[in-house]
Amino acid sequence: MIVLGFGSGGTGIPHLLSGWARPEETHTWSLGTSSTLRVDRPDGAGDTYLELAVNPYTQPSAQRRLTIRVNGTRVGEDHIGGEGILGYKLPPSDKSPLLIEIGTDAVASPAELGLGADTRPLGFMVRELRLIRVRPKPQADATALPPIKIPSPRDAMGRTVAALTGGLDPRGLSLCFEGLGHNCEFGLFQKHLGADPVGLLRYAGITLDNLVAGLRRGFEGIGDELVVRIHPTPNGRGEFLVYDDRFKVGLHSFSSPADTTAETVLADHRGRLRFARRRLTKLLETGERIFLFQRPGQITRAHALVLLNLLQGWGPNALLYVDQDPRLPSGAVEQVGYGLFHGKLDRMAPADDVGDLDLLGWLSLCANAHRLWQAYRRSDTVV
Repeated sequence: MIVLGFGSGGTGIPHLLSGWARPEETHTWSLGTSSTLRVDRPDGAGDTYLELAVNPYTQPSAQRRLTIRVNGTRVGEDHIGGEGILGYKLPPSDKSPLLIEIGTDAVASPAELGLGADTRPLGFMVRELRLIRVRPKPQADATALPPIKIPSPRDAMGRTVAALTGGLDPRGLSLCFEGLGHNCEFGLFQKHLGADPVGLLRYAGITLDNLVAGLRRGFEGIGDELVVRIHPTPNGRGEFLVYDDRFKVGLHSFSSPADTTAETVLADHRGRLRFARRRLTKLLETGERIFLFQRPGQITRAHALVLLNLLQGWGPNALLYVDQDPRLPSGAVEQVGYGLFHGKLDRMAPADDVGDLDLLGWLSLCANAHRLWQAYRRSDTVV
């Protein structure tokens, strides 16, 4: 594996060729619509993946097209906004070094956006580059399963889910998944069905970037750097929220200052988080769950590939990522890679009422993903 940082004095700076600004503390900006760098291909066996930690210079909520070419071959193109870690599989080749070109459809300057006198045409902030070797994956069928019409009466709901999953009831189906954030919506979906797993990130808020960083480190030491804050609630009682500064994750305590103390909440969470981390590590090693990450808007396949490669580095794991991609009908799931499933949910719970969730939509997603996962598990035993 090759890891290059692009902050001032970082190991990536000598690899920069054309189209770059002066390095800053944590990153370097690309200048203009095309920037290049050169790096050796990593040693070892397996497929080579390029991972880039980037975010565009643009107005809030806007997106820029990012195009990656390696030795003249386009390996990926995405529209992204905000921070992200993107993964792209490189074409089979022994050629080294690699000439990597990062291109964009548009640039902007702080002066244009009314943010200062700086007139530099900024494209993307590049923080880190990784080149990793991954065990070759079999070709996956491009299977897409349409939304399932699940009835709302509990008895009929249970019969429908059981018929689709080989006998699981809705609660058992939900326990086949391990939520990884973005918020606690999926954890509340499980609770609604009567399931209560001790998931490390079940009631957590975490960004995809911080999730990737946590999985790379196995969340080692989570619980060591906790702080507690009081969050107002509609009933006026407030809730203690617990934050782990090491991994930049916030967790619900479901405890009120009227009922307990911050010191008690901290002590409880230190022990709980250490136990939950050991449980997560076991699940990662055994592949006994479908890992799930969801967030509003759109998650690109390049974002999901980084997460999938991390999960499959631990064991025979599968990932379902859920977003609001307009290409899919709500409740549908498509197989977009070996062990990689993409689901669509039109209505995600609002940020101020995460319990207001689409129960039947989530059941359709889970039942469809479970069907694809069972086929993946059968195939993985012979790889």
